[in-house]
Amino acid sequence: MYQSNIGEIVSGSGPGVPSAFIMDVGAHNGDDTAYYLHRGYRVVAVEASPDVPSVTMGDLLERHGVPYYLKIDIEGMDKECLQIAR
Repeated sequence: MYQSNIGEIVSGSGPGVPSAFIMDVGAHNGDDTAYYLHRGYRVVAVEASPDVPSVTMGDLLERHGVPYYLKIDIEGMDKECLQIAR
């Protein structure tokens, strides 16, 4: 089971889609997140860290809803992340 830690939650406004947001799972250094914010999206960015409590993908979806776009880049665990989100 894949669990990740909330690294950062930032906001903006969605281009053409009211309250559209992007979920960036495996945010790494934040380059993709910065791009999405620049384009006007609200972003929920997640990166694993041993220093904060873990949450599952299901927890994130329950808390934030279904994203307009979901980017997952978690070192080969992408499929497991989606299975947990069911």
